[in-house]
Amino acid sequence: MGCGFQESAYQSAFAVECRFQRIPFEREVKYEIQYRNETLDCCYRADFVCFGQVIVKLKVVEMLTDKHRSQIINYLKVSGLKRGVLMNFANERLEYERIVLDYSGS
Repeated sequence: MGCGFQESAYQSAFAVECRFQRIPFEREVKYEIQYRNETLDCCYRADFVCFGQVIVKLKVVEMLTDKHRSQIINYLKVSGLKRGVLMNFANERLEYERIVLDYSGS
């Protein structure tokens, strides 16, 4: 598609591409947030969860920052999943980062 579109356009295009590539996915997956054994009245909504295992977060920003990385890390923590991909469509070339959480404590 190229750069210059809003995030919602890339989200729609990503869904089309997943269907075309036969990648199983869910969109806008809701994750409740727990604090002191209580469910908060807010939640996270992951843009996509592919293969039931990988959270995909799409952005349209000048540059990916630690704030964006922290966001997907928090999605992984509340979901219990280990792998995520942060994708930025704002520039001429797609920028992406793989995020892997290690729950083993090592």
